[in-house]
Amino acid sequence: MKNMDMFFRVLAATFGTYFLASAITTFILVLLEINPNIQEIVEAFKIEFLIGIAVILWVFYTKNIIKTLIYIVVWTFVSFALSFYLLKGGVL
Repeated sequence: MKNMDMFFRVLAATFGTYFLASAITTFILVLLEINPNIQEIVEAFKIEFLIGIAVILWVFYTKNIIKTLIYIVVWTFVSFALSFYLLKGGVL
């Protein structure tokens, strides 16, 4: 059972970090502007890197990995949905 727990932690750290950080970065870039300049993109990627580190630390620190995976998936979908709504929904 301990091997499966570590497998899910590595899976969440790898894919969860990538998708959640990308979703939040996309949301930040949509909030900044439709066509951000290069400095805003660099700042968003710095934020993405910090979010990725925080998610990796959170995944290996938590005791309940299933609940953490659910949070990562929900936050990813919410961030992408808000980005899509703001970009395609006519708000921006």
